[in-house]
Amino acid sequence: MAANLRVFVSSTCQDLFQERRDIAQGLLDLGHAVILSELAEKMPVHPHLSSVENCLEAIRNHVDFVVLVISGTYGSTDDSGRSFTLHEYLEARSRRLPVITFVRQKVLDLLPVYKRQPTADFSPTVT
Repeated sequence: MAANLRVFVSSTCQDLFQERRDIAQGLLDLGHAVILSELAEKMPVHPHLSSVENCLEAIRNHVDFVVLVISGTYGSTDDSGRSFTLHEYLEARSRRLPVITFVRQKVLDLLPVYKRQPTADFSPTVT
């Protein structure tokens, strides 16, 4: 990985607070700049934009790389029902930014079941 990359950490925030901080610290230790939405001093914020729009703006214009963390929480959604984290991921992909994804084991373990039964109720594990 090249030095001095600008990295956006995308995930739900409240349930992954410590994981986000640990990832950020590891990236900082490697010499990279890290953007976390909860740290306004590190993220460019435009007061006229919503929280998710500020995150998308950061991905569009201020980062080289995205780290995505998926847990069992879907997180905040917009009117379409899409999560903010999904919007961040889609924006990164549309910009052809590299995305490294970490998935909690309990979610990953459900993948074979999902492939067999995509309409099954996964709410006990994924909320």
